[in-house]
Amino acid sequence: MAQLKRVVPAVSGSESPVGRRLEEQAARTSDNVALLAPGRSASTSRPPVPWSRRAGDAGVGLEHSVSALRARTGRTVRSITLLTGLFTPGGAERVLTVLANHWAERGVQVSALAIGDTGEPPFFPLHPDIEVRALGLETDKGGLVRGATNNAWRVARLRAELQRLAPDVVISFQHRTNVLTLLASLGLGIPVIVSERSDPALRDAGWTWTLLRRVMYHSAHAVVCQGDRICDYFTGRIQRKIRVIPNPVINPDAEALSVRRSSADGRGSRLVVALGSLRPVKGFDLLITAFASVAASHPTWRLVIWGDGESRAELGAQVVRLGMTDRILLPGVTQEPSRRLAEADVFVMPSRVEGFPNALCEAMALGLPVVATDVGAVSEIVRRGIDGVLVPPDDSGALAAAMRQLMDSGADRRRLGNRAQSIVKRYSVERVMGMWDELLANAVGRQPRVSSPSEMRASRSRV
Repeated sequence: MAQLKRVVPAVSGSESPVGRRLEEQAARTSDNVALLAPGRSASTSRPPVPWSRRAGDAGVGLEHSVSALRARTGRTVRSITLLTGLFTPGGAERVLTVLANHWAERGVQVSALAIGDTGEPPFFPLHPDIEVRALGLETDKGGLVRGATNNAWRVARLRAELQRLAPDVVISFQHRTNVLTLLASLGLGIPVIVSERSDPALRDAGWTWTLLRRVMYHSAHAVVCQGDRICDYFTGRIQRKIRVIPNPVINPDAEALSVRRSSADGRGSRLVVALGSLRPVKGFDLLITAFASVAASHPTWRLVIWGDGESRAELGAQVVRLGMTDRILLPGVTQEPSRRLAEADVFVMPSRVEGFPNALCEAMALGLPVVATDVGAVSEIVRRGIDGVLVPPDDSGALAAAMRQLMDSGADRRRLGNRAQSIVKRYSVERVMGMWDELLANAVGRQPRVSSPSEMRASRSRV
């Protein structure tokens, strides 16, 4: 469990149900930041604002303002442990990096436990004060008995780390990691917040993990989903623990915006761009089929799909089979996703399953017209016909028709792209992090303080 090399920080800072929740949250953000930054006091005093997943829910809401909570408990969040993978350029990894850097910059002690271990530093830059430990707890293989044995070992290892760190709060991403974390934390008195990063109704987790998720999520302090549709998968008492928190959308950097402006000024060739891991759930096979069907009537357009993954060889063979090697490119992973998106004229997200897709949000922030499948929280991100085009999943014909519409009309591209940029305000880092800060304030206010092993020994000696 060797500690990895730390890297230099590089994070800068409606009409949907989530948008309305963000409007309500904005008024409370400064109090929450004060609670998460020891030594700072709230600049204003606001009346209590009840908060739950939906109006009328009997969920675990804030019955008092955060300032009142702090006065009653005397608690601040001083340490947070985050659990997920860190070594791949995925959406969950990127969001976790934003969360970790946000809290580290505010003086909170942040530790990140990476379930796997690639031997490389995290893909996205982390604040230098964040402790990163690779646990090497790879996914289970080898059948039911061996898988159960391996998972018992993983839980024991993870429990030892949580006992060592004794954080005020644990936050876990992805359903398998969530289950393992909840098992490992049983009896430790540490509030655990778990987060679903895609729509569980559309992704088969297998009967074992599905059952474990339904049982163990009852012990979570809260279950974070990225959209209302995703939350509807859960039933019973778990519904009362649900919080809807979207992903934060970061302002595009000046260089990417400059590239976008020069691309939009006009050129001979045009680009349709997609970005993501090359896996079946991402639907890039549908995109290739759809583009091939409109390519002949749009000879100046090309398709570029950035990313890598298990489907790369199959997708490459599909391009060759369709005779599109000069029109469809699969260049691999990019270290400059914003710049690659900024070079596009149209962005397409053809996914079969999604949560709150970061690439789609980033494309909209750059002012790109987008075509996206209506899955996960996408219909809360893209307002149909206002700032993007939504199509049904698994429908290459509808995908082709939507692309043809935008490829044919520069006016439509400009209209949708200009309106899409409002996503930066709707899901700003400050507003979304305010929702996370409020949830953490609620967690520490409802839990007894967790003592480290050394503090427990000192307490016993005083008795």
